[in-house]
Amino acid sequence: MIILGITCIMLCALLIGGCLYLNSLTPIITGYAAKNLASAVFISGRSQADVEALDLDFSFIKFNRNKVDYACINRKEGYNFYLPFCKFRIP
Repeated sequence: MIILGITCIMLCALLIGGCLYLNSLTPIITGYAAKNLASAVFISGRSQADVEALDLDFSFIKFNRNKVDYACINRKEGYNFYLPFCKFRIP
């Protein structure tokens, strides 16, 4: 009976530890996928499906859901390459 109780406590501790570990990885996973997908689609001209199949198909990143906002291509605003926090208008 004592062994069963200790086993249950150990399993709960492992489950909680695993959840905390994955929670700390979430910003890294989503940020990596977003940056690579945006660079590949908007700079390299590749399709979202191609990038997800070839570049983002590993580890926990393959479980991330991505959405490309193609409407941002038509906006008349952009960001300065050297001063990323300063907006500029595209004529």
